[in-house]
Amino acid sequence: MSVPGAPFQLLYNELGVVIGTTSMMLPYTVLLLYGVMRGVDRRLLAAASSMGAGRVTIFRRIYLPLVAPGLASAGLLSFILSLGYYIHPRLMGRPQQTMIATLINQQVNQRKTS
Repeated sequence: MSVPGAPFQLLYNELGVVIGTTSMMLPYTVLLLYGVMRGVDRRLLAAASSMGAGRVTIFRRIYLPLVAPGLASAGLLSFILSLGYYIHPRLMGRPQQTMIATLINQQVNQRKTS
């Protein structure tokens, strides 16, 4: 089985940087979400099911609000850790690509020299 356009060029472009950064942040996000989702009381879901709620309703009205703080904290943790990655985009991307972490690094270095 072949994929159209394979092999893909993932080095020195923005797609490669996004895939690389995502692969570095995914374990932190998954571990945090696993702990939050594991802590949801299954009796609440069973009670909603016994009262006639469907799967989508149980997910939307009970499960999602219970894990929403975990989703927010996982997103915030990944965002903050991604801000510190200025070497990774520099190595995988081109010098012409500007990432937020690179801009922050440039601004800090300019302030130090001024």
